[in-house]
Amino acid sequence: MKHRKVITGQQKAAIIDAYLSTEESSRSIANRYGINHCTLLIWVKKYKEEVMGQKTKKSKEEPSAAHEISKDLELQRLKKELAQKDLIIKVLEKTIEKANEAFGVDIKKKVRHEVIWELKVGLGVSIGRLCDIFTITRQAYYQSLKDAQIREFEQELLVQKVLDLRKVHKKKGGKKLYLAMKGLLQELDIKMGRDMFFKFLRDNNLLIRARKIRAITTDSKHWYKKYSNLIKEFVPFGPNRLWVSDITYIRFGDKFAYLSLITDAYSRKIVGYSVREDLKSQGPLDALKMAIAGSGKEKLSELIHHSDRGVQYCCDEYVNLLTKKEISISMTEKGDPLENALAERVNGIVKNEYELMDLKAIQCVKNKVAEAVFDYNNIRPHNSIDNLTPNEAHTRTGFIPRLWKTKDYTKKIA
Repeated sequence: MKHRKVITGQQKAAIIDAYLSTEESSRSIANRYGINHCTLLIWVKKYKEEVMGQKTKKSKEEPSAAHEISKDLELQRLKKELAQKDLIIKVLEKTIEKANEAFGVDIKKKVRHEVIWELKVGLGVSIGRLCDIFTITRQAYYQSLKDAQIREFEQELLVQKVLDLRKVHKKKGGKKLYLAMKGLLQELDIKMGRDMFFKFLRDNNLLIRARKIRAITTDSKHWYKKYSNLIKEFVPFGPNRLWVSDITYIRFGDKFAYLSLITDAYSRKIVGYSVREDLKSQGPLDALKMAIAGSGKEKLSELIHHSDRGVQYCCDEYVNLLTKKEISISMTEKGDPLENALAERVNGIVKNEYELMDLKAIQCVKNKVAEAVFDYNNIRPHNSIDNLTPNEAHTRTGFIPRLWKTKDYTKKIA
């Protein structure tokens, strides 16, 4: 009986190594060690499978050096991005903090409901998660959303009220609007001071821009007598004590019409007016006749009539009518508009606040002027007469307080 040759594991490894380390054939190696040729090939195959399996396992368990370097670089990049994001957050928080101090409002609180809604819609982030970031409850968010909707409704209501007021008084200024709307603000429990009201007008493009006067209506280079200024220290304490007169222009089509106005200095009431297409004396004369007729008096010996030195006011017809009614004549002396400031002021109010510009025909101008004078006398309150309308003030006598203070332009800025 032939005995089977016993080969240890160490001997097997030596045989396989001898085969793999030389170029000798497998048959030659098998004969040298007294083993079957096929057996050697089986050993070699198993060895290679074991070696490859160990390499695969090792590569999974122990990444290569290149892979480790790549991971380190990626980690450094992420850390750098995170540091940049942290810096941006700190800059934004500091900016918000400074803005809060400068404007006296909590900006985050002002805009957070809008931010939450936009991020929810744009990024699909849940409202609860966003509320956690802003450190507020969902209930607080929904309440702020409701408050914002109420404020938006109030803004629309105020805008509509301003537009309604300006249907009659086209160029009604911010101060007059604020006074007219105070009752509505109180009724709706809207806490809005004058500065905030002007901001509301500005935000909604409702502020009135003044237009510059360009036409010249005064011709003082004439041979008629010019009178002295009698009203330098004069203060009227009743109607029909001082009338001031002036002429202004109104454009219609490619032409000009000329509006002559006479205003009672005590009540600010327009007591006489006339519209003509020329600068002849007939316009001021018609306005004067209207004013005299409206006074209801035959003689006006307590009245002073003040105007500039224009030829219309110095001509014989005008002076003769004043003299006949025993009205004292006063005129500016230096051609300074401030010597007839009230008349200039009323001109600006009537023209600019009632949109007497860029009309189409002379009859349209006359109609609009009539409407403007009526509204001015009966509807428009004046700070200078305790917020009364001119017609209301015209029924009074004595001192009427004014609600504005004269600015002192002589003070030097420290």
